[in-house]
Amino acid sequence: MMTMSLRLPVLIGVALALAAVVGWRLLSGEEGLSDPDAAVVRIETLKSKGDVAALAREASGSDVKAARQAVGALGHLGTRATPHIESAMRDSRPEIREKAALALGRAAGLEHSAPLAKAAGSDPSARVRASAVTALGRMRAYTEMQTLLAALEDEDADVRRRANAAIRRVLGVSFGFRANDRPEKRRQAIAAIRRQWPRLKRYADSYYKSRRFKEKQPGR
Repeated sequence: MMTMSLRLPVLIGVALALAAVVGWRLLSGEEGLSDPDAAVVRIETLKSKGDVAALAREASGSDVKAARQAVGALGHLGTRATPHIESAMRDSRPEIREKAALALGRAAGLEHSAPLAKAAGSDPSARVRASAVTALGRMRAYTEMQTLLAALEDEDADVRRRANAAIRRVLGVSFGFRANDRPEKRRQAIAAIRRQWPRLKRYADSYYKSRRFKEKQPGR
């Protein structure tokens, strides 16, 4: 019994040492393992350089993970990246379109809301539709209110939830809509918003036009 009690700490120590060696080899890329962070480092470097063209090439590559990261990076480079982000929104892969929708909402303003409105209303992927309405909310795209109202009736609960959040962000008011309410209750809430929208639109037009005017003033 004494011998076993002495051996146990030794066995544990050996096991921990082996685990440390295996972990080190995994991190260092030994035994033929590729470095999983290579693409991350490469794309972050391109982002820091502001290399839009190189990121666009990465975004169209076959590696979905790297392409998603590249599209996200483009979203941080402003309006000069928007043509490439809009191209990514037409990618055949829903994972790329989802990331592109969020990137466009970050990089651009109302003048680029049309691709998002189209995706919100017709993309076959619910995740892409959800990201598109989130991006419209980020843009405060009051000009796409009909798209956001239609998204409140989407078959997917997450799309409905995000559309409601986008409307609250745009108008600054909650209408009591709940994405998981019964269909009849949701329809009543949507009808109430639609009735109020013509009046609210006048305020939104005035507010957002004034806001854009101030943002364009020198020194801002």
